[in-house]
Amino acid sequence: MSDFYAERMCRDLEIPENKMHVVPLGIHFDGFDKRARESSEFVVGYFARVAPEKGLHILCEAYRLLRQRKPDRTMRLEVAGYLAPEHHDYLSGIERQMTEWGLAEEFRYHGVLDRDAKIEFLRGLDVLSVPATYDEPKGMSLLESMAGGVPVVQPRRGSFTEIVERTGGGLLVDGFDASSLASGLLTLIESPSLAANLSREAYAGVREHYSAANMANRAIEAFTSAQRATQSQGANAVELARG
Repeated sequence: MSDFYAERMCRDLEIPENKMHVVPLGIHFDGFDKRARESSEFVVGYFARVAPEKGLHILCEAYRLLRQRKPDRTMRLEVAGYLAPEHHDYLSGIERQMTEWGLAEEFRYHGVLDRDAKIEFLRGLDVLSVPATYDEPKGMSLLESMAGGVPVVQPRRGSFTEIVERTGGGLLVDGFDASSLASGLLTLIESPSLAANLSREAYAGVREHYSAANMANRAIEAFTSAQRATQSQGANAVELARG
């Protein structure tokens, strides 16, 4: 899953570190071509469950702050992901807030997307951000975004830190608030060369570290190591019995 979560489970469940094997997430890259954005419009994206703990409300507030700092720049905030029945009011509240801010025309919820629609959605973004309010153990949406060369801006917490640092495909902000997130997004707007470099790093980095093949190889290594440890313990037990 992630180094972060492995360390946490070792601590919380009192598992010895030498018995914990990390098998990183991996994805298939079929269809994830390198994006070629040529529009002057800046598109911020969110792809995750639409729920309070995933932080869409924080991203919306960050978007409002970003618009205040760049009032003349054309922007949009595009959102997609599963919406559970119990969170309909949450999304409705966000839509009302965006309307009150005068940003309703720049906000769109696309619903649940299949694989092809998801890839097309991500291809239309300039940056993705999912500012979860808890220590996320996985971060699959980041990998899928990077697979198409879309950089990310994320709070420095949970698995986000290692994914961004390992791939080089985004920016980490130290605060967990909308203002910090807005500053990170603003950095990409004000530095197109940095954004282009992060896009290249994202595309290459996710393929180097988070491929399905790499995940499978690491899983084999973990099972092989566990098998050897079991066989060794069995051999030691036989020797003790003989003694």
